[in-house]
Amino acid sequence: MVDTPGGRARLTFAPANDHGVLGHEVRMPSGETVCVADLARLKVVPESAER
Repeated sequence: MVDTPGGRARLTFAPANDHGVLGHEVRMPSGETVCVADLARLKVVPESAER
Protein backbone atom coordinates (compact mmCIF):
# COMPACT_ATOMS: atom_id res chain seq x y z
CA MET A 1 0.00 0.00 0.00
CA VAL A 2 1.19 3.50 -0.79
CA ASP A 3 -0.21 6.91 0.11
CA THR A 4 -1.22 9.14 -2.79
CA PRO A 5 -2.88 12.56 -2.88
CA GLY A 6 -6.13 10.71 -3.72
CA GLY A 7 -5.85 8.19 -0.85
CA ARG A 8 -4.23 4.81 -0.34
CA ALA A 9 -3.35 2.80 -3.45
CA ARG A 10 -2.23 -0.83 -3.82
CA LEU A 11 1.13 -1.43 -5.51
CA THR A 12 1.71 -4.91 -6.99
CA PHE A 13 5.05 -5.90 -8.56
CA ALA A 14 5.26 -8.22 -11.58
CA PRO A 15 7.22 -11.48 -11.29
CA ALA A 16 10.98 -11.33 -11.93
CA ASN A 17 11.97 -11.48 -15.60
CA ASP A 18 15.11 -11.82 -17.72
CA HIS A 19 14.91 -8.24 -19.02
CA GLY A 20 15.54 -6.45 -15.71
CA VAL A 21 12.24 -4.60 -15.96
CA LEU A 22 10.65 -3.81 -12.61
CA GLY A 23 7.05 -3.76 -13.83
CA HIS A 24 4.20 -3.04 -11.49
CA GLU A 25 0.54 -2.11 -11.30
CA VAL A 26 -1.01 0.59 -9.17
CA ARG A 27 -4.67 0.22 -8.19
CA MET A 28 -5.85 3.72 -7.40
CA PRO A 29 -8.42 4.47 -4.66
CA SER A 30 -10.98 5.01 -7.46
CA GLY A 31 -10.51 1.36 -8.55
CA GLU A 32 -8.63 2.34 -11.72
CA THR A 33 -5.55 0.19 -12.39
CA VAL A 34 -2.46 1.71 -13.96
CA CYS A 35 0.13 -0.67 -15.46
CA VAL A 36 3.72 0.63 -15.30
CA ALA A 37 5.78 -1.83 -17.32
CA ASP A 38 9.06 -0.01 -17.88
CA LEU A 39 9.41 2.78 -15.33
CA ALA A 40 12.45 1.18 -13.70
CA ARG A 41 15.13 -1.14 -15.01
CA LEU A 42 17.58 -2.96 -12.76
CA LYS A 43 21.12 -3.86 -13.67
CA VAL A 44 22.97 -6.40 -11.57
CA VAL A 45 26.61 -5.54 -10.99
CA PRO A 46 27.94 -8.27 -8.68
CA GLU A 47 31.35 -6.69 -8.15
CA SER A 48 29.78 -3.56 -6.66
CA ALA A 49 27.22 -5.26 -4.41
CA GLU A 50 27.62 -4.89 -0.67
CA ARG A 51 28.15 -8.06 1.34
